[in-house]
Amino acid sequence: MPLATLVAGFKFSTYSSWWIQQAVFLAIAYQSRTIRLPVHVHNLLNKTRKTKAALLIELGRTPTVSEISERLGITEDRLRKVMSSTKSTVSLEAPTIKAGGGKNADRGELSLVDTLPSNTHGDFES
Repeated sequence: MPLATLVAGFKFSTYSSWWIQQAVFLAIAYQSRTIRLPVHVHNLLNKTRKTKAALLIELGRTPTVSEISERLGITEDRLRKVMSSTKSTVSLEAPTIKAGGGKNADRGELSLVDTLPSNTHGDFES
């Protein structure tokens, strides 16, 4: 930070708080997901959530994609693409749940990767 800025009579805390806030926001944006989203997509997701909540209060019902996109000033197609990027991921190492299970079901001994077909026998057409 230039010395002239400090001498101009501004407190360092007013200058530094913005930079600290930006650093925290970027750290969250980069590390909060398994698959990293670009920062501009992360920003648009936050705006979408806030707009959806505001429209829910204004309209008294869940807003449509058209209403949200109109408020944000983006196309419906772009909004759908951004909203689809919020889908969560599942680890292939996650344990399966035994058949007939409910909320208190025992965890299975297999993981999801164990349920994938094996390619060790080669193609049948060869």
